Amino acid sequence: ASGGLDGNFKIWDSATGKNLKTIAGQVIESVAFSPDGRTVAAGGLNGSIKVWDLITGKELSKLPGHRSSVWSLCFSPDGRRILSGGGDAVIKQWDTNTGDEITSLSGGSDAVNRISISSDGKLIALAGWNDNSIALWDSERAGVRRLKGHTETVNLLTFSPDGKTIASGDDGRVKIWDADTGTLKKTVVVESTALAFSPDGKTIALGMAESYKPIQLLDVDSGKVMRRWPTEQNRLRTITFSPDEKQILSGDNEGRLKLWAVDSGKELLSLYGVASGVGVSTVAFSADGKTFAAKYDGGQSRLWDPTTGVELAAFAEDNASVMSKLYSKVPALYQNSRTEPIASNGKIKVVQQYVGSVDLLEVPTGRLLASLISMNDNGWLVVTPDGYFDGSPKAFRKLIWRMDNNTFNWVPVEAFFKEYFRPGLLQELMSGQKIEPPKVDISKIDIRRPGVKITVIDAQTVKDNGYGQQAVLERTISNREIEVVVEVTDDNSSKRLPDHNDTSGAKDLRLFRNGLFIKKWNGSVFDKAAGCEELAAKPLAPRKAVCRAKIAMTAGDTELTAYAFNSQNVKSNDVTVHIKGSDGLKRKGMAYVLAVGVNEYSNTQYNLTYAVADAKDFSGEFKRQQEKLANYEHIEVIALNDKDATKANILKALAEISAKVKPEDGLTIYFAGHGTAQQNRFYLIPHDLGYAGIRTQLDGAGLKNILAHSISDEELESAVEGIDAGQMLLVIDACNSGQALEAEEKRRGPMNSKGLAQLAYEKGMYILTAAQSYQAAKEAAKLGHGFLTYALVEEGLKTNAADREPKDGQVFLREWLDFATERVPQMQQDEIKKRQLVQEKPGAAVRLNDYNLQRPRVFYRRETEPHPFVVARP
Repeated sequence: ASGGLDGNFKIWDSATGKNLKTIAGQVIESVAFSPDGRTVAAGGLNGSIKVWDLITGKELSKLPGHRSSVWSLCFSPDGRRILSGGGDAVIKQWDTNTGDEITSLSGGSDAVNRISISSDGKLIALAGWNDNSIALWDSERAGVRRLKGHTETVNLLTFSPDGKTIASGDDGRVKIWDADTGTLKKTVVVESTALAFSPDGKTIALGMAESYKPIQLLDVDSGKVMRRWPTEQNRLRTITFSPDEKQILSGDNEGRLKLWAVDSGKELLSLYGVASGVGVSTVAFSADGKTFAAKYDGGQSRLWDPTTGVELAAFAEDNASVMSKLYSKVPALYQNSRTEPIASNGKIKVVQQYVGSVDLLEVPTGRLLASLISMNDNGWLVVTPDGYFDGSPKAFRKLIWRMDNNTFNWVPVEAFFKEYFRPGLLQELMSGQKIEPPKVDISKIDIRRPGVKITVIDAQTVKDNGYGQQAVLERTISNREIEVVVEVTDDNSSKRLPDHNDTSGAKDLRLFRNGLFIKKWNGSVFDKAAGCEELAAKPLAPRKAVCRAKIAMTAGDTELTAYAFNSQNVKSNDVTVHIKGSDGLKRKGMAYVLAVGVNEYSNTQYNLTYAVADAKDFSGEFKRQQEKLANYEHIEVIALNDKDATKANILKALAEISAKVKPEDGLTIYFAGHGTAQQNRFYLIPHDLGYAGIRTQLDGAGLKNILAHSISDEELESAVEGIDAGQMLLVIDACNSGQALEAEEKRRGPMNSKGLAQLAYEKGMYILTAAQSYQAAKEAAKLGHGFLTYALVEEGLKTNAADREPKDGQVFLREWLDFATERVPQMQQDEIKKRQLVQEKPGAAVRLNDYNLQRPRVFYRRETEPHPFVVARP
């Protein structure tokens, strides 16, 4: 955004230099973007501030109040406040929603020259033209402290990234202050005209006031010069670090840019962007460090590639024509790219457009069906022109929605995740399935989302990097049990439609460790039933709640992630904190096997033949293989057979396991017995089935009684939700068991849906069922087992049949379950061919009767674990 003496306010596309909008307004002295990039504020020569919607160009509000030019503007990090200062020596704070003035602070008789705001938005530092002091304003309490010590006008002023330190400079000194106390920590005698903190806040880079003086790096704690190197630049005016802290970019009074290696001081690039003598006023890196920008006196700007020094784009304040399109001069980006087909099945043509990007085109129309994109962290995406997408969770976090092809009109991917996330998208396209465009009206969705932050871990305050940002807890954790505190903030900004709620709402908060679910707060976090505590809030301020959880800590690197949902089940950003457990927390895990088998029912008419044998053989062979592998310290089998396999005993056993299991442990739950699917629910039928009548005369009342005595998939979901095991497997060898993997929401992902399969997705749990929801699970006298257990145990564990490609002498969990799902129908088909082949007449083809082959179902995450679980080495 740019503005000048002509009274025109212009919005530009930073990639192409295209002028997106021109807004006639006023003579502009200062501009600032809101953090979400949707609005822009401009301060005028006449003392007024105007706020515009970047998408429509509509003026949202006009903030009068300054008696002279508005020289400085900035938004608070949460976007709810605007801070302004100007020639009337007054600093004002405004509410962005209402346009009301919140507070006003007089700076005395001196104009406000510099404003800087801390990363948490609580502290504001002000400096004036004539007064040599710095005013430190607490924006929440409106308290003011004066930082005195400068003897000349303060012309440099900035907070460190963590907001705990302030650096200021005059014509002869740089001073480092403690932002919390206002105490002067260090004074460095140096004439500096450019100053920047490193991203970690530990180093300050200084550009000298005099020509050809060296760049200096100061240690913030000691104030000592750590490194310096000479530069041929003429009076540095601006300086910045790259995001990875490995490079420094500087610009001087004659228009020269130089890029330096921080560790050696070596000059990496030297270039001019405009004619010599046109000074560089500002330099900045992009967030990913792949481009940097320089703005020159007169308003012209340039974008550069820091690796090659190639100019990527250029545009001028008074000329909207594109002088150089982005990447047009970067042939390296097009190396190895090609547009000829690399594969085709006659219906779909696969074309590689760029390295890492492939398009699927319809034959013969050439219509784009989808784009496949690979990420450098093994993430992947499939995206259609209509907006449907599928991919890996890592890639989800790199997506946004761009609306109307407008750079500034965007929303996070979570806003429409529920409507457009489509697992299996690539398979549907490749099979020729026609995919209809979405019918949902996304304009009616309330996309205001709650803010989520992890604030405290093991009594340590987490460095606040902002909502949705990753943070690192520096101190190693040695406690086995730690408390994690999560803060959730409602979004009470203006609703988009009259039928929207007054606020976004915040519900169903989830906490994950290393990507696996460990804790959920059900319902609204502002409802006491959720187990959270609502904090007192000022009038008109958003509601806040803190939610606390005691979790187990493990040795080594650990990632904690949290997210919640708004009232319309729109997901918040993920917030992630990286922590590390000490080596003293290392322990070898335990393996628990809960094996349930029911041959003898309380009503003998429901008796089975091989369920107990299945349970015993499964648990026995699984234990033997694990003991041979020595993956666990001990393998404990909890066996519940026949009269012991009651509903109460099964749920009690799960509760006892939940109370003692640890993250390093493994849990396998096996059930063999009757099961039934009724009204979209699945039920495990225990020994005490609750019906004593004749089986063939079961009526509605009798069925209702059986279901009341059975364990539903919902009850099973509740029983395993709190189990914090690193490896979990559920095997159900029962009729209709595939219904356990059904739910109203068929997709699996980071969505607020219920069901055993959704919980399995979040916990990384494997589930194998013996049959589809409409099928029986069959036993075979010849095998002495049910078909599923025979395939799993007798062939899958005792032979190497489940060792798939590549054959490496070991059976991984996925190989084992995939083998069983394929093997069970094969076994039955082989039996049918032997016994039931019918030859209608000589020479006629043999027809196979339709025996509704039993087909198991398996569920596991598509993403493989870093260390796949080995089941056996047969």
